[in-house]
Amino acid sequence: MLFDRFHDEIYRFATRRVGDPIAGQDAAAETFADAFRGITKFEQTGAPFEAWLYTIARRRIVDQVRLRARHDHAELSADDALYEASSGHEASIVDGLLLRALIARLPESERDVIELRFMEDLDVEQTALRLGKQPGAVRVAQHRALTKLRTMIHEDVP
Repeated sequence: MLFDRFHDEIYRFATRRVGDPIAGQDAAAETFADAFRGITKFEQTGAPFEAWLYTIARRRIVDQVRLRARHDHAELSADDALYEASSGHEASIVDGLLLRALIARLPESERDVIELRFMEDLDVEQTALRLGKQPGAVRVAQHRALTKLRTMIHEDVP
């Protein structure tokens, strides 16, 4: 029942982070395997179950990123990817790649908020629930993240 309830959102979260659907599926599967093994250790501290699950997912995502880095030396650098995208596709693809690269530079807590709010289209309360934070803390993190993104855009774009 827990798997059915949370799998899709954990999968989307992991896939956005690792940038690959197969690695995202692996991270999601490992998240649920870890959660089922550790369910007896889950303590109700006031934070929702989802927050605990997302904490596990973040660890599995880090593992997947490390695994990909070790096994995938042939990947294009960010500059090469931008060059290829700009030479063969619309400028919006380049903008999307730049924005994704800038979001990746944010601290993890702010990146989580931006991804859940704008990529998952969750409201503040839903985002707070998933992250185990208060809605006010989500609003502050969102404001800080958007301010940093604006600054980075002005610094990085001539």
